[in-house]
Amino acid sequence: MLRQLQLVSNKVDPKPVTMDRFIHLSDFRVIVCKECKYAVLPGHIDTHFAGKPHYLEVKERRRIADKVADQVNGLIMNEEALRRWDFQFPAPTSPPIEWLAKPIKGALQCMIETDGHICGYICNTVGRIREHCIEEHQWKSNNKGGRRKKHTSQQSSTTPWRTGVSCQRFFVQGPKSGYFEVQAIDPQRIPSRAEIRSRIDQFKAAKQEMEAVFRAAERKEREQIKELDEAREPNPWLRRVKWVAHLAPINREILESYVEPVGNDEPELQVLCKVFDWMIQDSQYTAVQEVVGQEALFEVNKKEVDKETSMPFDSWMDITTIRSYTWTMRQILCYIFRAEDEEAENRPAYTLTDSQQ
Repeated sequence: MLRQLQLVSNKVDPKPVTMDRFIHLSDFRVIVCKECKYAVLPGHIDTHFAGKPHYLEVKERRRIADKVADQVNGLIMNEEALRRWDFQFPAPTSPPIEWLAKPIKGALQCMIETDGHICGYICNTVGRIREHCIEEHQWKSNNKGGRRKKHTSQQSSTTPWRTGVSCQRFFVQGPKSGYFEVQAIDPQRIPSRAEIRSRIDQFKAAKQEMEAVFRAAERKEREQIKELDEAREPNPWLRRVKWVAHLAPINREILESYVEPVGNDEPELQVLCKVFDWMIQDSQYTAVQEVVGQEALFEVNKKEVDKETSMPFDSWMDITTIRSYTWTMRQILCYIFRAEDEEAENRPAYTLTDSQQ
C-alpha cells in the first residue's frame, strides 16, 4: 500500500544556497540540478552528469561531486538513506517550489481513506488513478452497465479521486518520487509593480506570460484534428479512407479516451477483447501449410500483387510481435464499442450496417 506523503509547513526554503550546477534546499536536505529541475542524490552525481543533457567528462563529474562534498553538509546521500528518511513534503497550501520543474496542472488525487488517513496518491492520467484505486484499495466501480457513459470533462461523483490538482515532485524515480500537491497559480494573475523589482524580473514575467499563451495555443491545437494538404499526405491509405476529415469535429482527448485500455467496469468489452484474442490464436493454428497449403501462404506473404515473394507467411510469431500487431485492432474494437454508446450529436459520424452489427 502506498504511504501517505508526510507534510511540513507552508514555508519553503526562502534563501537556497546557489552552487555551480545545483541549488541546495537545506529544509529538504537535497540539491536540485539547475538544468534538469529535479533533486539529485550525491551518490548519483556521477551517473546524472554522464547522461543527457549533460554528457560531462569523468574529470568534471568528479570535480562537481567533490565540490558538493566539501561545501554542503547534511544531505541525504543515497537511495537507502532516502528510503529510511522521514522525508517531509510541503503542505498542499504551499506555493510551488520555483527551483523544481513547473507544476503539473489537472492531476488527479486518490481520496480513499485508510487507517484514518486520506491516501493522497497523485498521478496525471485517469487510467493510472483507476489502476491505483483497484490494486491498492480494491475499489470497484458502481457502473454496472458495462459501457462507458457519455464522455464529459467532469468525473462522476462516485469516483474516489478529485481532479484539477497542481503538483510537483523532487525525484523522477526511486524512493520518495511521488507527486505532492502545491497551491494552484491563477494563470490570469498579473504581477503588481511592487513585485517587479528590476528589468530582469520584468523580462522574466513577460517571457513566462508569452510561454503560457503559447502553451494554451498548443493545447488547443492538440485538441483539434486538422486535415493537412492532401497532396502532402505521405500515406495513400489515409487519403483513401479520409480519417482526418472524419475525425476533425471531435475533441482529440475524447478520441483518446475511446482507445484506452479496457477497465474492470467494462465486462462486455472485456469479453469482446478476450474473444478477439482467441480468434487470433485460432488463426495461427489455421494459417499453416497443413491446413491451407503452401501456395496460399506464399500469396498471403506478398507485399505487392505483381511481385512474387521468396518466403511463405509464418503465423508463429513471438508473443511481443503478436501483441504489437493486435494492439491496433484492439483499439479499433474499443473505439467502435465505446463510440456506439454516445449521444447522436457527440458520437463519430458513421453508422454500422446490419451485418457489421
